[in-house]
Amino acid sequence: MNTKRMVLILTSSLGAFLLVFLICAVLFSQHTIVQAKSSSPLADATRWRQVNTKGFGDPQNRAIPVMEVYSDVLYAGTFNMDTGDQIWRSLDGMTWTPASQVGFGKADTTAVWSMIVFNGRLYAGDGWSTGRVWRYVSGSNWEQVFEQGGECS
Repeated sequence: MNTKRMVLILTSSLGAFLLVFLICAVLFSQHTIVQAKSSSPLADATRWRQVNTKGFGDPQNRAIPVMEVYSDVLYAGTFNMDTGDQIWRSLDGMTWTPASQVGFGKADTTAVWSMIVFNGRLYAGDGWSTGRVWRYVSGSNWEQVFEQGGECS
């Protein structure tokens, strides 16, 4: 099976899209919930069940804009304008643990907008106006490899 991916880089010219996203996130999601659907043909295909604590325990986590699989682990990035974004991980799709510091240790991050595996490494794009790219190191450690207006490292 040939799988193609498109990476969307958000810029200020997409302000209208972001405004609609924010309105939907606030109106329809009081708390971010991850849900799983059984792939068993015997299971009721219309039933979903929650597999995380609402908002991963933080009521300000309003959405999960992106999820990615890396080394057989599921990663989920959050949207949080109050305390900052965060990445969570699950080995089994049921139990979740933090995979990053809140806001990657920065005070001005709000959302993990993208994640992708490239050349065997996991990358995450975050920020609202910061436009940072992070590369996963291990545990909850990430290294910044790009910042809007900066140089790649």
